[in-house]
Amino acid sequence: MADHADEVAGRLDDRHRLAATASALAGLRRTEREVLSLCLWQGMDYATAAQVLKIPVGTVRSRLSRARRKLRKLADAQLLGSFREPRPVNRQTREDRTIAARPAQEGNR
Repeated sequence: MADHADEVAGRLDDRHRLAATASALAGLRRTEREVLSLCLWQGMDYATAAQVLKIPVGTVRSRLSRARRKLRKLADAQLLGSFREPRPVNRQTREDRTIAARPAQEGNR
């Protein structure tokens, strides 16, 4: 029998990366999502995307570059976060110390 463990592991990794990327898309600005959608998923060239968005070609290029970089950073953060243990709910961490968060009280502003 063939061992399918590597194939299954690869598919699971792909699913995690796709889920992280989809989640990271929500962290992008609307203008960044528009450029990604037109150039990457719709297959438009820069000039056509610039006409559709009514912006200069250079702006399309710079937005696309920033959007790709930001998407990669956010997706990687999502992936790292999914493999970490969850933090305690009502705590804030600073460096190697954990400090309890004080509840906000009315009148203490």
